[in-house]
Amino acid sequence: MRIEAERQDRTRAIDVVGALHGELQPLVQLDALVPLPPSYRVLAACYAHMGRLDEARAIVAQLRTITPVVVPDFLPWHNPDDRELLLSGLRLAMGEGE
Repeated sequence: MRIEAERQDRTRAIDVVGALHGELQPLVQLDALVPLPPSYRVLAACYAHMGRLDEARAIVAQLRTITPVVVPDFLPWHNPDDRELLLSGLRLAMGEGE
């Protein structure tokens, strides 16, 4: 059951990246002017769930130049599954849970 849940999480993350990657990457590039940590967090989590850990860790390194808070204490998302998907991706991107 847990393996199936993890497989669904990965599929969901891949869907998100497929839909948003083209939009997130320019946003990250624009963040050079006004850094927006949430865009870095989402991109790092998506890369991590896709198994692209080197890219996820590179995004986390960029995030840490903006803020020391990689995993926030509060996320204003209503769906707990969405929150956990982001948090689990961030933990993977930081090297936890491997």
